[in-house]
Amino acid sequence: MSNFDLLAKFGVFVRPNFLEPALAHQVIASAEVAWVDWLGTLDDDGVVRQMDEVSQLKLLHSPASIHTLINARLDAVRPQLEDFFKLSLGKPNTQKFISYRAGDFIRPHRDQLPETKPGEITTIIFLNNEVEAPDGGGYVGGGLFLYGLIQKEGWQDYGFQIRGETGLLVAFPAHIIHEVTPVIEGTRFSFVTQLGVAIQDDSTQPASPRTTTTHL
Repeated sequence: MSNFDLLAKFGVFVRPNFLEPALAHQVIASAEVAWVDWLGTLDDDGVVRQMDEVSQLKLLHSPASIHTLINARLDAVRPQLEDFFKLSLGKPNTQKFISYRAGDFIRPHRDQLPETKPGEITTIIFLNNEVEAPDGGGYVGGGLFLYGLIQKEGWQDYGFQIRGETGLLVAFPAHIIHEVTPVIEGTRFSFVTQLGVAIQDDSTQPASPRTTTTHL
C-alpha cells in the first residue's frame, strides 16, 4: 500500500499532479508582494494566539487570474472531493499563497474548531518539491504533518508526514491538527484554500472525523 493510499484510508484526499510543473512554476512567478501574517490562530480552547507565537511565514499576493485558475482546477475535482468526504462543498472561503523561507514554520494547529458548523475542507497545493539536498528549486525540511488520523490507543498523537511534490493536492477536514516543520534551506511555496461546506439538515449531516490534540 502506498503512502497516499494509506492517507486516503484515514480520511485524507491526495491527488498527485493536480497542477502541471509548468503551471505550478507560473503560480510562484506570479507573486507580487509579500507580507507577514500576524492575524493569529485558534487553540483548542478557542483562544486566539498571536502568529509570532506559533508560526513564521509570509503571505504572498498574486493576481486575480491565478486565483481564477486555481478555483477552476478545484471545481474540476469538486465531484471527487464531495464523494470522498461525503459532503456538499460550497465556494472557497479563504485562499492564501504562502511561502516558508529558511527558519519559517507553523506549529500544530487547527484551521477550524471541531464543533464549528458548517465545517470546512482545507486544501493545500504544493508548488515545489521537498528535497533531501538543495537543488535550486526545491526546499529542505518544511514537512507537512497531520495528527489524530488514527483513533487508537497510542496512535492519537502520531504524525503522518506528507512529502511535498510539485503540483500535489492534499485535502482534509479543517479541524484536523497539522503543522509545517521549520524549513532548513530553500523556500517552500504552497497555495491553501478553505472550501466551505454547504449547510445540511442534522439528519443528513455526516459525522466529522475525531481528532486528538497533539502537544509538541
